[in-house]
Amino acid sequence: MAADGMIVMGTQYDADKMVKYTQPKINAAGGRNVGVLNKKTNKSTILSTPLMMTWGVNEWKPDDASGKVSYDLSLQFPDAESMSENVKKFLDNLIAFEKKIKADASKFSREWFNKDPSKMSPDVVDALFTPMLRYPKNKETREPDYTKSPSLKVKIPYWEGEFKSEIYDMQQNILFPDPSELATPVDLIASRSHVASIIKNGGIWFAAGKFGTTWKLEQAAVQPPATLRGKCHIQLDESEMQTLETAALKSDDETTAVDTAVDDSDDDEATTSPVAASSPVASPVSSPVAAELPIVTESTPKKKRVIKKKTDA
Repeated sequence: MAADGMIVMGTQYDADKMVKYTQPKINAAGGRNVGVLNKKTNKSTILSTPLMMTWGVNEWKPDDASGKVSYDLSLQFPDAESMSENVKKFLDNLIAFEKKIKADASKFSREWFNKDPSKMSPDVVDALFTPMLRYPKNKETREPDYTKSPSLKVKIPYWEGEFKSEIYDMQQNILFPDPSELATPVDLIASRSHVASIIKNGGIWFAAGKFGTTWKLEQAAVQPPATLRGKCHIQLDESEMQTLETAALKSDDETTAVDTAVDDSDDDEATTSPVAASSPVASPVSSPVAAELPIVTESTPKKKRVIKKKTDA
């Protein structure tokens, strides 16, 4: 355990020894809620998860006029063949946690459901229970396919327009909340990201004859998915780098020569321009002006064109 025993590693969680329930309470929505405590600390059950893949953050907008938006993510367990030992232990402990809650639903049926325990058979409990582990459905029977790996839904606390979870990178640098950045958990936890999380149990809820348990995200350390974008993956060997450096030096030399030639051309234009300006003042029959006409030819632009060809070369 960590943080003075508040956080239990998911791989070491033993529901049979660690679960303690509070008395049922009526919540703001009129339903019942039973807290699930850590028996050793007498505080909320908080677990740390192994590194797991997620499909990103889901945003849920209400169908009614309440305007309440909610967010969650799903931690995906990999196929059995590729599941690490830590992830398998975590999954086994969550399955045991679900089994205990269902067994205790029958045991405490009078307090939780106002029903006689004899009427709360395992089949009845299964019909009322909403699983926290979600399995893919069989395409033919539409029943959960327990041969496949499940996912665990984790709510992201959000109220008054603010997320209440903390997001870090793998070096434990905080990414959210960060006043200097506008990114939110929706931006930071992309699809196929891998996250190691701290999750807090939200207790057992009872509504419309159903019951189940929830988990809330306290913290997450995010490893972004591998991608080609955002980083240059082009690698050049030494000979290619030498070629680029030689070409750069040659280009610099040619640029210097062209700059000098252009400066000389500008001086020539400045010298001949007064002659061109004087031609309107001269008399049309004045021979001196006629003699100067050849000077006002396109000789200077021709010199420019020669320079441009030299540059292109």
